[in-house]
Amino acid sequence: LLSDSRLKDEMHAWRRGITTTTPVSDAQFLTQMDAPTRCQLLDTNYFPPKVLVNVDRAEAIVAMGKMQYTKEVFRNDPTTTRVTLLDLGANADKVVVSLVDPLMSKPDTGAEGSPQRKVSEDQLGKSFGSRLSQYWQMWVTDVIRIERFGSDCTIATNGMFKFRVQMPPSSTVRKLKMYRVPMNAETIPD
Repeated sequence: LLSDSRLKDEMHAWRRGITTTTPVSDAQFLTQMDAPTRCQLLDTNYFPPKVLVNVDRAEAIVAMGKMQYTKEVFRNDPTTTRVTLLDLGANADKVVVSLVDPLMSKPDTGAEGSPQRKVSEDQLGKSFGSRLSQYWQMWVTDVIRIERFGSDCTIATNGMFKFRVQMPPSSTVRKLKMYRVPMNAETIPD
Protein backbone atom coordinates (compact mmCIF):
# COMPACT_ATOMS: atom_id res chain seq x y z
CA LEU A 1 0.00 0.00 0.00
CA LEU A 2 1.48 3.33 -1.08
CA SER A 3 0.69 6.93 -0.26
CA ASP A 4 -0.06 9.27 -3.20
CA SER A 5 3.48 10.61 -3.22
CA ARG A 6 5.06 7.15 -2.90
CA LEU A 7 2.94 5.78 -5.78
CA LYS A 8 3.98 8.76 -7.87
CA ASP A 9 7.64 8.08 -6.98
CA GLU A 10 7.34 4.38 -7.93
CA MET A 11 5.55 5.16 -11.20
CA HIS A 12 8.13 7.84 -11.97
CA ALA A 13 11.00 5.47 -11.19
CA TRP A 14 9.58 2.81 -13.49
CA ARG A 15 8.20 4.82 -16.38
CA ARG A 16 10.64 7.74 -16.42
CA GLY A 17 13.78 6.16 -15.00
CA ILE A 18 14.96 4.92 -18.39
CA THR A 19 17.11 6.64 -21.00
CA THR A 20 14.88 7.68 -23.89
CA THR A 21 14.55 10.49 -26.39
CA THR A 22 10.77 10.67 -26.02
CA PRO A 23 9.10 11.68 -22.74
CA VAL A 24 7.17 8.97 -20.90
CA SER A 25 4.17 9.75 -18.68
CA ASP A 26 2.56 7.71 -15.90
CA ALA A 27 -0.74 7.75 -17.81
CA GLN A 28 0.67 6.64 -21.16
CA PHE A 29 -0.22 3.33 -22.80
CA LEU A 30 2.91 1.20 -23.08
CA THR A 31 1.54 -0.04 -26.41
CA GLN A 32 1.86 3.52 -27.78
CA MET A 33 5.58 3.73 -26.98
CA ASP A 34 8.29 3.00 -29.47
CA ALA A 35 9.67 -0.55 -29.25
CA PRO A 36 13.09 0.31 -27.70
CA THR A 37 11.46 2.34 -24.89
CA ARG A 38 8.86 -0.37 -24.27
CA CYS A 39 11.57 -3.07 -24.13
CA GLN A 40 13.53 -1.07 -21.55
CA LEU A 41 10.43 -0.73 -19.36
CA LEU A 42 9.51 -4.41 -19.62
CA ASP A 43 13.02 -5.75 -18.96
CA THR A 44 12.74 -7.66 -15.67
CA ASN A 45 16.35 -6.74 -14.84
CA TYR A 46 15.25 -3.09 -14.89
CA PHE A 47 11.90 -3.41 -13.16
CA PRO A 48 10.81 -6.74 -11.67
CA PRO A 49 7.13 -7.75 -11.72
CA LYS A 50 5.15 -6.21 -8.86
CA VAL A 51 1.87 -4.57 -7.92
CA LEU A 52 1.70 -0.88 -6.98
CA VAL A 53 -1.43 -0.04 -4.99
CA ASN A 54 -3.08 2.97 -3.40
CA VAL A 55 -6.62 4.38 -3.22
CA ASP A 56 -6.38 6.04 -6.67
CA ARG A 57 -4.67 3.36 -8.75
CA ALA A 58 -3.51 -0.23 -8.90
CA GLU A 59 -0.78 -1.06 -11.41
CA ALA A 60 0.33 -4.68 -11.79
CA ILE A 61 3.35 -5.66 -13.85
CA VAL A 62 2.91 -9.41 -14.30
CA ALA A 63 5.37 -11.86 -15.85
CA MET A 64 4.22 -15.26 -17.12
CA GLY A 65 6.64 -17.19 -14.89
CA LYS A 66 5.50 -15.37 -11.76
CA MET A 67 1.79 -15.06 -12.45
CA GLN A 68 0.86 -17.23 -9.46
CA TYR A 69 2.07 -14.44 -7.14
CA THR A 70 -0.04 -11.72 -8.74
CA LYS A 71 -3.36 -13.24 -9.62
CA GLU A 72 -5.66 -10.60 -8.12
CA VAL A 73 -5.34 -6.85 -8.69
CA PHE A 74 -7.34 -4.16 -6.87
CA ARG A 75 -7.03 -0.66 -5.43
CA ASN A 76 -6.84 -0.06 -1.68
CA ASP A 77 -10.55 0.39 -1.17
CA PRO A 78 -12.94 -2.21 0.28
CA THR A 79 -15.61 -1.30 -2.30
CA THR A 80 -13.38 -1.61 -5.34
CA THR A 81 -13.32 -3.83 -8.42
CA ARG A 82 -11.07 -6.89 -8.30
CA VAL A 83 -9.48 -8.40 -11.40
CA THR A 84 -8.21 -11.97 -11.27
CA LEU A 85 -5.80 -13.03 -14.01
CA LEU A 86 -6.62 -16.56 -15.16
CA ASP A 87 -4.56 -17.02 -18.34
CA LEU A 88 -2.23 -14.51 -20.02
CA GLY A 89 -2.54 -16.33 -23.34
CA ALA A 90 -0.09 -18.32 -25.43
CA ASN A 91 1.56 -15.31 -27.08
CA ALA A 92 1.91 -13.09 -23.98
CA ASP A 93 4.92 -13.08 -21.67
CA LYS A 94 4.10 -9.94 -19.68
CA VAL A 95 0.91 -8.07 -18.83
CA VAL A 96 0.38 -4.64 -17.31
CA VAL A 97 -3.00 -4.16 -15.61
CA SER A 98 -4.15 -0.75 -14.35
CA LEU A 99 -7.31 -0.04 -12.35
CA VAL A 100 -8.72 3.43 -11.65
CA ASP A 101 -12.10 4.64 -10.38
CA PRO A 102 -13.75 6.52 -13.28
CA LEU A 103 -15.89 8.65 -10.94
CA MET A 104 -13.38 9.72 -8.27
CA SER A 105 -12.37 13.39 -8.28
CA LYS A 106 -9.79 15.36 -6.31
CA PRO A 107 -8.86 19.03 -6.17
CA ASP A 108 -6.79 19.93 -9.24
CA THR A 109 -3.96 21.52 -7.26
CA GLY A 110 -4.49 19.66 -4.02
CA ALA A 111 -5.48 22.91 -2.30
CA GLU A 112 -8.87 23.15 -0.63
CA GLY A 113 -11.38 24.99 -2.83
CA SER A 114 -9.51 24.11 -6.07
CA PRO A 115 -11.55 22.95 -9.06
CA GLN A 116 -12.12 19.18 -9.11
CA ARG A 117 -10.26 16.95 -11.57
CA LYS A 118 -11.04 13.31 -12.36
CA VAL A 119 -8.44 10.93 -10.95
CA SER A 120 -8.69 8.95 -14.22
CA GLU A 121 -7.29 11.97 -16.11
CA ASP A 122 -4.17 12.00 -13.94
CA GLN A 123 -3.74 8.23 -13.75
CA LEU A 124 -4.81 7.05 -17.22
CA GLY A 125 -4.90 10.25 -19.27
CA LYS A 126 -8.66 10.01 -19.94
CA SER A 127 -11.89 11.28 -18.43
CA PHE A 128 -14.76 8.79 -18.52
CA GLY A 129 -17.75 10.93 -17.59
CA SER A 130 -20.36 9.69 -15.13
CA ARG A 131 -21.91 7.18 -17.55
CA LEU A 132 -21.57 5.99 -21.11
CA SER A 133 -24.86 7.59 -22.20
CA GLN A 134 -28.21 8.59 -20.74
CA TYR A 135 -29.42 5.02 -21.32
CA TRP A 136 -26.75 3.42 -19.11
CA GLN A 137 -26.30 3.42 -15.35
CA MET A 138 -23.30 5.08 -13.76
CA TRP A 139 -20.04 3.10 -13.88
CA VAL A 140 -20.09 0.26 -11.32
CA THR A 141 -16.53 -0.99 -11.76
CA ASP A 142 -13.12 0.59 -12.04
CA VAL A 143 -11.70 1.32 -15.45
CA ILE A 144 -9.53 -1.68 -16.27
CA ARG A 145 -6.64 -1.15 -18.68
CA ILE A 146 -4.88 -4.33 -19.81
CA GLU A 147 -1.81 -4.37 -22.06
CA ARG A 148 -0.14 -7.64 -23.10
CA PHE A 149 3.36 -8.15 -24.52
CA GLY A 150 5.37 -11.01 -26.01
CA SER A 151 8.81 -12.03 -24.75
CA ASP A 152 10.36 -9.78 -27.43
CA CYS A 153 8.27 -6.74 -26.24
CA THR A 154 5.89 -6.93 -29.20
CA ILE A 155 2.28 -6.06 -28.49
CA ALA A 156 0.26 -9.25 -27.98
CA THR A 157 -3.12 -8.60 -29.57
CA ASN A 158 -4.06 -12.11 -30.70
CA GLY A 159 -4.89 -15.22 -28.77
CA MET A 160 -7.05 -16.06 -25.81
CA PHE A 161 -6.66 -14.05 -22.62
CA LYS A 162 -8.77 -14.84 -19.58
CA PHE A 163 -9.55 -12.74 -16.54
CA ARG A 164 -12.39 -12.46 -14.06
CA VAL A 165 -13.93 -9.20 -12.84
CA GLN A 166 -15.47 -9.09 -9.38
CA MET A 167 -17.73 -6.10 -8.89
CA PRO A 168 -17.75 -4.13 -5.66
CA PRO A 169 -19.79 -5.83 -2.92
CA SER A 170 -22.18 -2.87 -2.79
CA SER A 171 -23.17 -3.27 -6.44
CA THR A 172 -26.76 -4.28 -7.15
CA VAL A 173 -26.11 -4.89 -10.85
CA ARG A 174 -27.13 -8.38 -11.90
CA LYS A 175 -25.73 -8.39 -15.42
CA LEU A 176 -22.48 -6.59 -16.16
CA LYS A 177 -21.80 -5.28 -19.64
CA MET A 178 -18.18 -4.54 -20.44
CA TYR A 179 -17.41 -1.56 -22.63
CA ARG A 180 -14.14 -1.38 -24.54
CA VAL A 181 -12.71 2.12 -24.84
CA PRO A 182 -10.46 2.53 -27.88
CA MET A 183 -6.87 3.39 -27.00
CA ASN A 184 -6.99 6.61 -29.03
CA ALA A 185 -10.24 7.94 -27.49
CA GLU A 186 -9.50 11.18 -25.65
CA THR A 187 -12.67 11.40 -23.57
CA ILE A 188 -15.73 9.30 -23.00
CA PRO A 189 -18.67 11.75 -23.14
CA ASP A 190 -21.13 12.29 -20.31
